[in-house]
Amino acid sequence: TEIDLGWVKKPPTTVRRVHILSGDRDLIPEDIPRLREKFNGMVNDYESAPTAWVCARNKTKDFILRRLSDLVDKSGGEAYDGTATAWFEATKKVMSSLFNVLPDWVTYFRKQQG
Repeated sequence: TEIDLGWVKKPPTTVRRVHILSGDRDLIPEDIPRLREKFNGMVNDYESAPTAWVCARNKTKDFILRRLSDLVDKSGGEAYDGTATAWFEATKKVMSSLFNVLPDWVTYFRKQQG
């Protein structure tokens, strides 16, 4: 699903626009080169695709603001140690940083609505 971000002219915080790949399972590290080549994917998650699809179907503006909790490459990743410890610690940092910028984004969206 393509998201029209043409209305996001001057973001209130630094963002990087990338293709998000969504799936119904954890990312298999060996799949990364193929996914990057075929879809130009930089990020993988579970939630973005269904959210974008529903918004597109209902002709509703969509904006997905994500932060990375862990990095994975073809050899694995820090959260692939058999425990959830690395992911839990990273999630605390990610959510804290998102909550810090959220008020700026809410203000920005309200101004965009006029």
